[in-house]
Amino acid sequence: MPDLTVRKIHPVIQGSLLLALTLLAYAPIYGGGFVWDDDAHLLNNVVLQEHGLYRAWLAPDHGVYYPMASLSYWIDHRLWGLSPKGFHATNVLIHALSSLLIWRILLRLRIPGAWLAALLFALHPVNVESAAWITQRKNTLCLFFYATSILLYLRDREGDGPTTLTRGAAITSFLLSMLSKGAGAALPAVLLLLGWFRRGRIEHKDFINSLPFFAVAAVMSGLEISFQYGDAIAAGTPRPEGFFSRLAGAGWVAGFYLFKALLPVQLSFVYPRWDINPSDLVTWLPNVGFALALIIAWRVRHRIGRGLLTALLYFLLGLAPVIGFFEFYYMTYSLVGDHYQYIALPGIMALVTGGGAYLLGRARSYGLSTSLGQRIAIATGTLIAALFFTGTLQRSAVFADSEILWIDAIAKNPSGYLPRYNLGLELQQRGEYARAAGHYQALLETYPDSAEVHNNLGSVLLRMRRADQARRHFERVLEFEPNHTEALNNLGNALEQLARLDDAVDAYGLAVQTAPGLIAPRLNLARALKKLGREEEARRERETIRRLRAQSSTD
Repeated sequence: MPDLTVRKIHPVIQGSLLLALTLLAYAPIYGGGFVWDDDAHLLNNVVLQEHGLYRAWLAPDHGVYYPMASLSYWIDHRLWGLSPKGFHATNVLIHALSSLLIWRILLRLRIPGAWLAALLFALHPVNVESAAWITQRKNTLCLFFYATSILLYLRDREGDGPTTLTRGAAITSFLLSMLSKGAGAALPAVLLLLGWFRRGRIEHKDFINSLPFFAVAAVMSGLEISFQYGDAIAAGTPRPEGFFSRLAGAGWVAGFYLFKALLPVQLSFVYPRWDINPSDLVTWLPNVGFALALIIAWRVRHRIGRGLLTALLYFLLGLAPVIGFFEFYYMTYSLVGDHYQYIALPGIMALVTGGGAYLLGRARSYGLSTSLGQRIAIATGTLIAALFFTGTLQRSAVFADSEILWIDAIAKNPSGYLPRYNLGLELQQRGEYARAAGHYQALLETYPDSAEVHNNLGSVLLRMRRADQARRHFERVLEFEPNHTEALNNLGNALEQLARLDDAVDAYGLAVQTAPGLIAPRLNLARALKKLGREEEARRERETIRRLRAQSSTD
């Protein structure tokens, strides 16, 4: 079997080339800004507030616990403030360093084409969502420490370093990975899998050595699940479907990621959310396909080697936390997202180069010359890398601008709620009310009962001095949620604009009743009462406002 690894080039040059090509492929993002919740993750992150480092680690007050990601934000903030350029550069650099680690791991595992596999991972367009989206710092850090742990563990098992030191460092690195994000929870099983790949069996000492990793995975996974269920998704159930729907959907999720790994086209920030019907036998075909693939890979392991089965199992283990059995808030909008296969993807890239080497070896047995085989390998690898480089260059340009990102997502998922709503919200905040109204109206065609869309559309129409149309949307919100404070306040604004002051006072009064501590509805109520000549009532409201402001300043 030919080795696709470039042996004639010094490793330092190979590593430098891998690093340079990765950084270059992401050139458009360095001048980009924040997208979606990037700024919120920074401005609202406890680590950037008073006593932030302590709170991020020991007293988190937000819905997630990713202290390593918070620490990296803190360092970035000290280096270049809140400039998005520095944060983007750090993300891409971490991604590039992870690719270097993957290369060294594959070399230790003697995977043919290790450098090419690492390069394909580094340049893969699917990874743009992880490397170019600042919010996914947790993802890039997770893989960096995950790969570091594997590399240290392999070094320990080979006996070419101080056993106690390397084992402790590997466990520590895995802990740091889990403190970045829980996506690496399957690493203990991966370590056992790699032991089987190298020796054809899992030895007793493999189980013993993996126990600390399983302990870390159990504790940190429990912590992450408690945050997800206790805070991040406490308001609703992203996956109301039953067990069998989730089980059938797992095959669709894994199949989707495998397809995007092999053919990264029509990538989108938000994919359509599938309806999984477990009573339809066709729904189970992806599960059957994966089961057959694993059975075949097991049956042919003595003939073609253990690489195929190892790659497939690594891929599925990497997807295990996101395949559908554990809930997270994003599932409200879609069951899949490009960044969720970040840790699983190296297995498929190793399978591509290893499989290519195997096929070339078979071709040699039928008379293909070694030199021609090498030329075919180099030409094919170069072509795929060039296509990936171009795809990443184009995709990272999309992530450089929030509006472009949402427009791209809408083009690929026209009926999707999240991209159109967020684009409307962004346009509304920028004062482009006519464009925002167009997107909200388009959303209502698919989601006619969305209270937040009706409320936002009414707010935009109110800004456009179309108060009567706005009023109807606020009243629609109140049909769903009679105590919706913002809609009541907005309705009061619309009625006041229509010179219906008595009705406006009633609406403001209801808003005050639903949220007595809010100042904005009381200000509006005091103004409307004054216009009606009800000076005493207006004076009482102003006194209440002064008292609330005084309390707020002392809190």
